[in-house]
Amino acid sequence: MIGAGSLNKRVNIQVATQAATTRSASGTKTWADGREVWAAIWPTAAREVMQAQQLAIEITHRIRIRFRLDVSAANRISYYDHRAGTTRYFKIKSVLNWEEKNMWLDLICEEVVES
Repeated sequence: MIGAGSLNKRVNIQVATQAATTRSASGTKTWADGREVWAAIWPTAAREVMQAQQLAIEITHRIRIRFRLDVSAANRISYYDHRAGTTRYFKIKSVLNWEEKNMWLDLICEEVVES
């Protein structure tokens, strides 16, 4: 079992919004900051894929947070990495209630590279 001391990264659970100034039919997805929580982040897998005729790397992470009812695959996680001086973004692919005990959530995420 993981102890609360392992939750050593401050992350933000972001919510998708529609930009108010967007007039296109498809709309532009923007993200609003939501709740800040403590988390543990582990990379779990990496693979090379071809996207738009270029080689890209997909990195999957597991992010563990304390149990919450308001987290879903519609959210994303942002994490400011103080050592690198950059913000990293993680698209939530699935939300798992760890051991069904309502203590922890394991978020299976894919790291997103902002262009």
